[in-house]
Amino acid sequence: MNVSTESKPVSLQFNKRSFWGLDTQKMDINNPIDADTIIARVMDNGTHEDRAMAVRYFGIDRIKQALFNAPELQSTTISFCSLWWGVEPTAFLSYRKKAAEPIQFVSF
Repeated sequence: MNVSTESKPVSLQFNKRSFWGLDTQKMDINNPIDADTIIARVMDNGTHEDRAMAVRYFGIDRIKQALFNAPELQSTTISFCSLWWGVEPTAFLSYRKKAAEPIQFVSF
């Protein structure tokens, strides 16, 4: 994914598996909504190198903001970031949404 900022062109080469189902050609890293999507996808599905690149580019505070407010995250991402940042899983909107959803019971 090639991304440019107003000050200088930047090329972020994230693993493509992080962006299945998205048209990355239409994404703008300067758009906060697109940036939040990029951050969540990279942290959920990216490689270690992808995550490190995201931290270098966005900074940890921006990543925290995006992940705390992400509507959907994998449980592993929430667990990892909770331990990394020393916060409770309830700090993540995604965790609170999952906890509020009723458990689906299927009778066979």
